[in-house]
Amino acid sequence: MRRSGNRSTKVQFSTTVANVKVVHTFVLDWRDYPGDLRRDISVANYRYNDDKVLWAKTETDSDQVAEENDANPTARQPQKQNYTPGKWDTEKYVPQSNHLINNDKSNVNWYVLRYADVLLLYAEALNEWKQGPTADAYTAINMVRRRGYGLSVNTNSPADLTGLDMAGFREAIRRERAFELAFEGHRKNDLIRWGIYYETVKETAQRLGTWWVSANSPNYAVARPGYTTKGKHELFPIPQRDLDIMTQFEQHLGWK
Repeated sequence: MRRSGNRSTKVQFSTTVANVKVVHTFVLDWRDYPGDLRRDISVANYRYNDDKVLWAKTETDSDQVAEENDANPTARQPQKQNYTPGKWDTEKYVPQSNHLINNDKSNVNWYVLRYADVLLLYAEALNEWKQGPTADAYTAINMVRRRGYGLSVNTNSPADLTGLDMAGFREAIRRERAFELAFEGHRKNDLIRWGIYYETVKETAQRLGTWWVSANSPNYAVARPGYTTKGKHELFPIPQRDLDIMTQFEQHLGWK
């Protein structure tokens, strides 16, 4: 129950969201592509009430839409961070008789490998192998993009990518994997294998540091040593028990 004024109103937030918030800068990046239908499937900014509205108004200020709060550096953090992963919100896909009892359990199958993932990996491999995007690489990535924009996957469309060099296509692949595979557990491993994990975390932390004005600035310290350290947090430490049993092993650099 959430109380508003003298009224008590039942509000059900999106379920099966892993109890995490969507990083604000990711929402801003995705807004640069308004035709991408995957955004409103992957990111939830709504409440279950009499109506369900994506990109709904905030609770704290019912007259100001979320986009305005995001663009306002003086708006408080709770006014901005009102997005949760929506891809696993089963309430959107099942009848009420099959609704979940609570947010801790889900009957949604986890995507281990999807065809879109295969297409993007194929396009990425061709670009690196041939030192630039081939016709097959464009076909693969554009099939994913067309579907994401609600278009026929077998027909040329305004969503298609063309005329990119190797570096430009590589960046397009990285962006496309972020959007297509959002909240499916791939991003950290992708950033690590691309060799840009620390740099990406640091850049995101810097952008979040100017997200809202606070007396306790900076607001985010995740890229500082101890939180995320280059050359260390790309790997987990080898457990001490394993080191004791297999004495020929050496601890990863950074964890020694």
